[in-house]
Amino acid sequence: AIFTPTPAQYVPPLSNPTLTPTTRQEAVEKFNAHVSIQYGQFGLNFSHAQLISSPLLSHTGLVTELDHTIKETTLDRLSMQYTTAMFEHINLAGKIYWVSNEAKLFGQSQPPQILGDEDQDGLNEDFTAGIIENFRHKTISTGVDLELGYNPLDNHQLLFGLAYNKVQLDEVEKVANVSLKGRGPIAIFPAKDLTVEFMPYGVTRGISSVYLQDLWQLSDNTDITTGVRFDDYSDFGTTLNPRLGLVHRFNNPLYAKLLYASAYKPPSFAQLFDATPTQSQFRIQGNSGLEPTEIDSLELQLGYDFSRLSANISLFVNETANEIFFDSMPGIEQWKNSGERRSKGLEFEVKGAWLGLDVAYFNYAYQMTSGVELGAGANIHPAHRLNTGGTYHLSDSTSASFSLSWFSSPKRESADLRAKIKAKTRLNIAFNVDDLFGLGIDGQLSVANVFDQNGRDEIEQSVGLLDDIPLEGRAIRFGISYNF
Repeated sequence: AIFTPTPAQYVPPLSNPTLTPTTRQEAVEKFNAHVSIQYGQFGLNFSHAQLISSPLLSHTGLVTELDHTIKETTLDRLSMQYTTAMFEHINLAGKIYWVSNEAKLFGQSQPPQILGDEDQDGLNEDFTAGIIENFRHKTISTGVDLELGYNPLDNHQLLFGLAYNKVQLDEVEKVANVSLKGRGPIAIFPAKDLTVEFMPYGVTRGISSVYLQDLWQLSDNTDITTGVRFDDYSDFGTTLNPRLGLVHRFNNPLYAKLLYASAYKPPSFAQLFDATPTQSQFRIQGNSGLEPTEIDSLELQLGYDFSRLSANISLFVNETANEIFFDSMPGIEQWKNSGERRSKGLEFEVKGAWLGLDVAYFNYAYQMTSGVELGAGANIHPAHRLNTGGTYHLSDSTSASFSLSWFSSPKRESADLRAKIKAKTRLNIAFNVDDLFGLGIDGQLSVANVFDQNGRDEIEQSVGLLDDIPLEGRAIRFGISYNF
């Protein structure tokens, strides 16, 4: 069990469609557990994760009263795997899984208040018991994956896979004494079931998938990976996405890579069906007319292997269409598709044994983004990113490592008048001891986010039903393991 306090910061939302929220959660209690059992060709895994926090914004966008409203998110996952060698060159792997994701938000989001007819619609906005909001929903996912591997030659591997996943929205409930169906909040006494203003019950999505991948070493100098995946969504039809990877070594130290891939992501249930009313008389926050997000990516890399170092430089282009964002403009307040976006840039990396370290790396990336001006974070990606790290063995059994990341200050959207976004620096350190005192005991000590920086990317925002999942601040962990 881990308790991680996260400082709270609230900035009122602006009257423009922006995806750059700076709202942070209150203190968060995190409970995590994981069990893994392997016996022969069978594997069984179970994991449990729970977050309990006091959010600063309710689902309806109201500023909550501190310590009076609680959010709880629970994720349980159970899976079983089986692998076997059927014949000399054929392997079969199968997995079945069950995932339960439950979210709750309940309590007094605002204290008692007498507002009168604040919006002049003929109704008094008087909440003598405070504003009460209780939300709950559960999503159940079940699925099966089968993968057949065929190795006709040592330099040739074929993978064929079948998968099916069913996602169902269960146990949806909303009880509240406030409705937004009007020009402002409408008081309801006593609190009653308002699930009709939240989410529909029993919505399902089935995904049937077939994929094929071919890994082939054409010669001593050339490797090629080709693949294609076909998905059939019960609510969004079919999509076909290819993948290509080509690696050629011109001579022993110099090589080149060409990578291409496409991807497809349908809207979430919340983005499609959230029935929370908006200030517009006939509009809800969900949008059943949303289109799936599509992306194409292309990368070219040149690399050179030195005696103790390797270095490479990459050029990349990513193009997306129909990214989904929440338009918070008063009178709209709905999930929308943005336009097309193009990100292009370069990345340089060097890694190996240098600067006295046993293993070290340095990475620099420059990215220029153009396209949509509003929504999906617009074009506020940091233009410059630096990452470096390394490991040094203090002795045969003791090592120390670090990683340092820096992100430049990005620009906000053109209509966003808030203060400039600060540059970010994140440092992690760790120490490891193997076979302590010859007893077969290993120890680990790590400090993540030493400077306690807000690690959230400015373009990230909630796509779930309730609120942002908080990120950890500074975290200190100690672990021991015994091998026998």
